[in-house]
Amino acid sequence: MRVRKGAHTFEGTLIGPSEKKFPRGPNRTAYGCLMEGEDFQLEFAWWDWKVMPISSPQPIAAE
Repeated sequence: MRVRKGAHTFEGTLIGPSEKKFPRGPNRTAYGCLMEGEDFQLEFAWWDWKVMPISSPQPIAAE
């Protein structure tokens, strides 16, 4: 999958829910997602990122 927020773009495999909770609305928190790439793990709030399924890795243009 590919996730993007502003100038930050990551590609990896969705592993499952994160162990971390993120703010979601007034006085609320919720678990995010955990994505793993070649040399990183990213815990993110899926509602704050643009999440796109991809069938195979694609080149990412630097911004």
